[in-house]
Amino acid sequence: MIEFRYDKEREILVHYASLLKNDTVTKLVESGQVDNGDDVVTVARFYWEMVDLTNKEDIDKSGKFDNMETWLERIYTSLHIYFNNIGYGDAWDDEIPE
Repeated sequence: MIEFRYDKEREILVHYASLLKNDTVTKLVESGQVDNGDDVVTVARFYWEMVDLTNKEDIDKSGKFDNMETWLERIYTSLHIYFNNIGYGDAWDDEIPE
């Protein structure tokens, strides 16, 4: 089970998955479980798409999430730890943009 330190991490992921119309990520985050490497790649690619979007939004101008940069770091850490713990750390790391 993906262990988020803060509930807001899950809330942010679901918000952006909805905004980006990524039902797969919504289901994975809400279930808290990833079953294979393909799911890890899907979440990793989504995470970086979300980061790009927040940069374009100038760190969420809507004000819905304060300190978005901090939340992105927390989400990254939670996902990174989870994927490493279930043996998919390399799949996650391979998707980090250069």
